[in-house]
Amino acid sequence: MSFERSECRVDPIKILLLKYPRLLIIKAAFEIFSQHKKIDLFELEINIKREFEKSNYQKRA
Repeated sequence: MSFERSECRVDPIKILLLKYPRLLIIKAAFEIFSQHKKIDLFELEINIKREFEKSNYQKRA
């Protein structure tokens, strides 16, 4: 029973690897982890977008 359940779970890291570079995902995961939050797809995506926007803003300045 538990094997079937774990098979249905989707790994957010694997999903995001299709969209973003590995380094951005790892950086975002550590940022979320340091805030003592649960690492899930939604939190990772928000953190990656925030980091991406910050880096783009710094390049423009």
